[in-house]
Amino acid sequence: MSPHGHRSNISSVMLRYVAFVLFFVVGLFVIGSNLSVTGSGLRSEAKSLIPNLIVHASKLVNQFDINLTRKLCRDRVEAHELRAEEKLQGMNSHPILTLNLNKEEYTFPANLAPFNSCHASTILEVENGHFLVAYFGGSNEGAPDVKIWLQRYKDDYWSSPIIVDEEPDVPMWNPVLFKLSDQLLLFYKIGQEVQKWSGCMMRSFDGGYTWSEREQLPPGILGPIKNKPILLENGQLLCGSSVESWNSWGAWMDVTSDAGRTWKKYGPIYIKDESLSVIQPVPYQTAKGSLRVLLRSFSGIGSVCMSESLDGGQSWSYAAPTELPNPNSGIDGVKLRNGHLVLAYNTYSRETLKVATSPDDGDSWNEVLTLEDSSGMEFSYPAVIEATDGSVHVTMLFFNRNCFHCQRLNCTVKLYFPGPALLNTSFYSLILRWKLTRNPMVYLYDPSEAVTIRSAVGKIALEHEIHCAGNLVLRLNVYSCCFTLLYVCKKMSECV
Repeated sequence: MSPHGHRSNISSVMLRYVAFVLFFVVGLFVIGSNLSVTGSGLRSEAKSLIPNLIVHASKLVNQFDINLTRKLCRDRVEAHELRAEEKLQGMNSHPILTLNLNKEEYTFPANLAPFNSCHASTILEVENGHFLVAYFGGSNEGAPDVKIWLQRYKDDYWSSPIIVDEEPDVPMWNPVLFKLSDQLLLFYKIGQEVQKWSGCMMRSFDGGYTWSEREQLPPGILGPIKNKPILLENGQLLCGSSVESWNSWGAWMDVTSDAGRTWKKYGPIYIKDESLSVIQPVPYQTAKGSLRVLLRSFSGIGSVCMSESLDGGQSWSYAAPTELPNPNSGIDGVKLRNGHLVLAYNTYSRETLKVATSPDDGDSWNEVLTLEDSSGMEFSYPAVIEATDGSVHVTMLFFNRNCFHCQRLNCTVKLYFPGPALLNTSFYSLILRWKLTRNPMVYLYDPSEAVTIRSAVGKIALEHEIHCAGNLVLRLNVYSCCFTLLYVCKKMSECV
């Protein structure tokens, strides 16, 4: 118990005795003033009334004690709320999103693919439980026989790879899938080498079973270079593009408002005074409405970089390093519907692939999961999406570029806050687990008791009280997956 709590207990005991004496003296005064008998009669009647007076005074003291206890509880709850608020502000007052591995599988068996090497996957959800994955594959990266391949996942089964497009004696590169309301788009590049790429695209109006003829993008427009675009509320499709030419790396924004029929180009995005700087943007919109991109950086820079636009993507700040490492390897991420940002990235080599989350649009990061970590192997070029059921799906190159690995992650939101100030100093953590129904489950865990108390919350409400085991109460103000702690204490009936 803290010194403040000890002093409060002493003060409350002293107040009880003072109140008892006060009530008793007042009672004697009232009795004496209302008696009109002789001295002996006074002594006799007073003697008979004293036990009743003691009982009455005790009841008054008990009532006084109850009121005092309630006030102390309210005062302590208010103080606890203030300390909790200060603590949360000190912690950025953001929940921490964690990801737990739910399922992992290969899109096709190793060494049984119709190509020797494949790379740069992209994943799209056609509808709930129905996914498409595309990549380029051939004898090796950049070989004349490299084609664009497609696989379908439906009814818990991966179909065999099929060819979507090919060009005789010219390799294809970096497909990117995206879903509009009325069609699927497939962007990709064609050219003998990276510096000679031309941007192309195809369309599907039947969920990817059939595709239109190839459309070549205008000169200088490559479309999304590796990672999926984002669709803004104004109808613009923001495609993160980049150029890798001799002694020059930089990113651009290719923007279309009519599903790829006309284009505008904005940029460049680069690190100041660095000619070889950043490529392959991951675009997203912040809670404040600005646009940001996360970027792969050139060897020697060593960090995932970030740039921001405050005018809808027409002009961009210089790219600046973040706290996340990058060994000149592809990254991808997604802004979840709950506001958190998820990024898959390699750390200091392509042997390790991790996932980090950010509650504040990339200002700070929490490393939450290691997807792969094996010496002598390669796990790279991730593609990341959020499915309609709230799960996160990641595809990646696995080992020696002859197969793809698909992992499904379940989201968990954790909010840590100080323990109750009334009866103990335990530390509680609130864990909100998102189910497929989008209804949360709340767990209250007291490490000192090593007991987990589980309570179903049901649908998200603006304000909700949770009763656990009859004596543990947590009151939440809930809105759009943001949580504010109001108070938590034991024996809450003493405080209300």
